[in-house]
Parts: sequence; structure tokens; C-alpha cells
Amino acid sequence: MTKNARMEEQNRLLCEKVLNESWSKVEKYTNDIRSALEKDELSERGLVLIKMAARAFVQKSMMDRADTISIFGIDLYSTSLCGMNSIEDCPCDRDKCLLDK
Repeated sequence: MTKNARMEEQNRLLCEKVLNESWSKVEKYTNDIRSALEKDELSERGLVLIKMAARAFVQKSMMDRADTISIFGIDLYSTSLCGMNSIEDCPCDRDKCLLDK
């Protein structure tokens, strides 16, 4: 294993560790987060809990995206609705894709 591959693997494992810790915290407070989301006015604690959940969600999304790119070589988050082109290189400049049903 080359030095770059080893470093990449260590970084991936560190990211997974941070992600798992974030999800663990969110799972611990799931009921509190649910009740905070249902309230009309947030308390300071409710806001902190919702931010914690949002951060964990973003971390998970980024990790999933990185895994998809490394495994399949394609960024599913930047493809057009038809899946044939990237959003930036889509030949049709329509707001709504004709292939979207």
C-alpha cells in the first residue's frame, strides 16, 4: 500500500469515526429533537439539538457522496435528472427536465 493510499484510508477512517460520534449523539437525543421540531417557538436547547442533528445529517451526506465518488467514480449529487450528464454539462437549459415524470 502506498503512502498516499494509506493516508487516504486513515482520513476515511477518521471521517467515519467523527460521523459515528455525531450520529451517536443524535440518536441519544432523538426524542428531544422531535419534540423541539414540533414546537412553534424554539428554546436555546432546542436550537442546539436541531443544529446538532443538521450537522450530523450534512456529515453523513458528505460521507455518502465521497463513498459514491470513490467506489463508482460518479457524483450522483451533480447529475442531471436523466442521469446522462452532469448538471453543469446538461445540454438542455430547461428549468424542468423533459425526462422527469
